[in-house]
This record gives sequence, C-alpha cells and structure tokens, in this order.
Amino acid sequence: MVGTVLRLYRRSNHLSQKEMAAALGITREYYCRLEGGFGTPSFPLFEKMCSTMGLASVQVAGNTYKGSTNKDLLRMCELCARLSKEDRNEIQKLMDRLLTK
Repeated sequence: MVGTVLRLYRRSNHLSQKEMAAALGITREYYCRLEGGFGTPSFPLFEKMCSTMGLASVQVAGNTYKGSTNKDLLRMCELCARLSKEDRNEIQKLMDRLLTK
C-alpha cells in the first residue's frame, strides 16, 4: 500500500524516483524497493514520507472509512496531491478532527 501511494504521488507530481529519494533523504535503490513493495520504512521515514506528500499518516497507512476501499483511498490521495499545499493542510485538519471524534 505505501509503495502504491508513493508511486501515485511521484507520478502525479512529475518527479523521478531519484528526485523523490533525495526529498526523503534515502538512496534511489532503497526508494525503488519501497515503491515496489519490497521493504517497510522505519517509522521516522514513514512520517517523513507523509509530510513530504502532504498527507495524513492514516491516509498512507491504508486505514479506510467504513464502506470505502483501498481503491477509494488511492483516488482520494491522487486528488489531494493535485491541491495546493494550503488546501491539503485544511483537508488534513478536517480529517484529524473527524478521526478524533
């Protein structure tokens, strides 16, 4: 799941794997493993991924609302990646409020 979100974000932002790896402070080789689903990031790296993509960790981890599917979640992530940083921050605040109710 994490690899799919990384790939969607990277492609929707027209970034190379090398550019994405540099943004995360990891090697391109390790990034490729993560994107391909062949590795699990450490928690600090996972948090950095979420921060870099402007997504709440709950989105990336694959938690879904009742009745939604991973496909729905990926579509939401793809749409969020197209928004401005300010709009993503507002959506993240709203989601955080909903999840803490």
